[in-house]
Amino acid sequence: MILKRNNFRRNFCDRNKIIKYISIALFFTLTPAIGCLNPIKINAQTDAKLNKNIIENTAKILESKNDNKQNINNNINNIEKQNNNNLDEKEKEKEEILKNIKEKKDFNIKVLKNNKEEKMSFLEYVRGCVASEIGSSAPEEAKKAQKALCITYAIKNRGLNGVFPLNNSFQTYIPKDERIKRYGEEKEKELEKLITIDSLEVLLYGDEICETLYDTCVGGCTRPNEDVFHKGDKKYHINSFPGVKSPEQDLFNKISSIKDENKKKEFITNELKVNPSMIGVLLSYLQKNEEKTFELEINNAFNTVKQFYKDATMPTDNTKIIENITYDRFGYVEKIKIFGVEISGEFCRRNFKLSSAQFKTEIKDTKIIFKCLGSGHGCGLSQVGAVVKAIVEKKNCLEILKHYFADEKNQNKISLKSLKDVNPKLLFKN
Repeated sequence: MILKRNNFRRNFCDRNKIIKYISIALFFTLTPAIGCLNPIKINAQTDAKLNKNIIENTAKILESKNDNKQNINNNINNIEKQNNNNLDEKEKEKEEILKNIKEKKDFNIKVLKNNKEEKMSFLEYVRGCVASEIGSSAPEEAKKAQKALCITYAIKNRGLNGVFPLNNSFQTYIPKDERIKRYGEEKEKELEKLITIDSLEVLLYGDEICETLYDTCVGGCTRPNEDVFHKGDKKYHINSFPGVKSPEQDLFNKISSIKDENKKKEFITNELKVNPSMIGVLLSYLQKNEEKTFELEINNAFNTVKQFYKDATMPTDNTKIIENITYDRFGYVEKIKIFGVEISGEFCRRNFKLSSAQFKTEIKDTKIIFKCLGSGHGCGLSQVGAVVKAIVEKKNCLEILKHYFADEKNQNKISLKSLKDVNPKLLFKN
């Protein structure tokens, strides 16, 4: 539209003209599609009709915007209402769990099975985790320690109102029928007797819930949690102490050096004072400390490293594939220079699918050979170590836990507290 400046000034005080100009401006502002039209020439014969149409269209647009605003407000209100209902349901869920704990009754938790959320008895969950993680054949005090860790780990990481995945990403679990098939009816009865609502306990460090990591076995010594998990974040490592000595590797080496089976049993019975009924159990767990060998094709190892380190290069001389390995003071690989780049021992454990980061290497033909001690990340409690401490050292559950989760100066900070006596704020996640 073309409007002359002097005409605008001359007619500025004309009320009808003002209405016309404002309406036209609103119409073009609120209806951008009209902006693509050719300029409109307004004459005296069409002014009234155009003004009417513009005002009516503008009113409709404004009315539509008001309707949209109302719809948005309604949606917000509905969302807030739904959130409040969800909060109410969560509070009811917490109250129900606390009531059952106080009344010494079992209660249901939510688990994720095959990507589907289900409800499960908490006692059944703990029994399944203990049997899967340390085994129903483990000595009682070691199973008690594992029970406390499974409960504490679940609460620390998810809360009793959370959802517990039944897979290797959290805690492994095996159902009752599989437990009976694997360990027998008698061991299942022992497990049910060991894990009751009265026996559910949480491991505390002072007034806080412990960071209760655990793995299968270590090659002599554990390492600090922060070397592997949540590096630099102190809140995750309130009870992380470096270099806790674990007895299984030394004992395995000593027993393995005795080749005669009769002399081996005599040593275990007479020197270690182990009950003859537990010799088989002890040896089966110690076997996990045998050195494990992993072979990787050089090309496959290179491709794995190249995915994460673009500067990696394949040397023409195989003796240059691995140039340097540095170990920390606990015996774990800290850094390894491979294919021209420096990576961590943890990277190797996870991406090369090794049993642990305690390893030595050699190049043989077209393969890299990794020879590993221990099994797992090396943090927290060693399950084989707990078995040895229970059978050989005659340690009870709390003594085992104190050994792995506190240094000598802080032993008195470690305690086991019944679930019903724990501060409710510690049992749930928001």
